[in-house]
Amino acid sequence: ELKPIDTRYPRRRQAMLKEWRATFDRPRGS
Repeated sequence: ELKPIDTRYPRRRQAMLKEWRATFDRPRGS
Protein backbone atom coordinates (compact mmCIF):
# COMPACT_ATOMS: atom_id res chain seq x y z
CA GLU A 1 0.00 0.00 0.00
CA LEU A 2 1.57 3.26 -1.14
CA LYS A 3 0.99 6.37 0.93
CA PRO A 4 1.36 9.93 -0.37
CA ILE A 5 4.49 11.76 0.75
CA ASP A 6 2.23 14.50 2.12
CA THR A 7 1.05 12.11 4.86
CA ARG A 8 4.54 11.08 5.97
CA TYR A 9 6.41 14.36 5.51
CA PRO A 10 3.94 17.25 5.19
CA ARG A 11 6.38 19.89 6.45
CA ARG A 12 9.24 18.64 4.30
CA ARG A 13 7.02 18.56 1.23
CA GLN A 14 5.77 22.09 1.89
CA ALA A 15 9.36 23.32 2.22
CA MET A 16 10.30 21.64 -1.07
CA LEU A 17 7.32 23.16 -2.84
CA LYS A 18 8.26 26.55 -1.45
CA GLU A 19 11.81 26.23 -2.78
CA TRP A 20 10.55 25.00 -6.15
CA ARG A 21 8.09 27.88 -6.36
CA ALA A 22 10.85 30.40 -5.66
CA THR A 23 13.04 28.75 -8.28
CA PHE A 24 10.30 28.79 -10.90
CA ASP A 25 9.26 32.34 -10.00
CA ARG A 26 12.79 33.65 -10.56
CA PRO A 27 14.39 32.71 -13.91
CA ARG A 28 17.92 31.30 -13.68
CA GLY A 29 19.25 34.02 -15.98
CA SER A 30 17.87 36.67 -13.67
